[in-house]
Amino acid sequence: MPAWRRSGSGRSSWDDSNRFGSGWCLGCRAEVHMSRVQEQIWLFVYGSLQPGERNYGAVSGWVQEAVPGIVRGRLVDAANGAYPALVRVPREYDIELNEAKTQGWWLRIDRDGLESADRLEEFSGVEELNDYERIWTVDLQDLSQAGWIYVWPNERGCPYLHSTKWPPS
Repeated sequence: MPAWRRSGSGRSSWDDSNRFGSGWCLGCRAEVHMSRVQEQIWLFVYGSLQPGERNYGAVSGWVQEAVPGIVRGRLVDAANGAYPALVRVPREYDIELNEAKTQGWWLRIDRDGLESADRLEEFSGVEELNDYERIWTVDLQDLSQAGWIYVWPNERGCPYLHSTKWPPS
């Protein structure tokens, strides 16, 4: 059975060696290809990875679908207007929903697309020193829509944006 394997660098890679042994057949290769296609991942993007923004090219080749969405969190100006970061707002805080939501896009991608986004966002894995953390989140308007998102644990001294989307209008 094909499997995802971790390399020494902590990155995952596709390993079909135990499926094919020393040779392979066309039918087997197609079966593995279908397994990879079926492994679709949802990623919520709100900054420079959004469709039409400057870093969208880092994932565009893997995007199968893009759906607008809204998640819980506030945007901060992470680099003097160059890009934002999302800071999670815990449910325990009594804060108006309008101040604690961020608009963006749900991108349906595969594992290779997620790895490309990880590199751009400087996410090396759980318990590593990362610029952004990748966590699981749910859409505020469609609770059946869930996936990964890159966040900061706090605002790191950056000012909050007075907008629910980036770039602010």
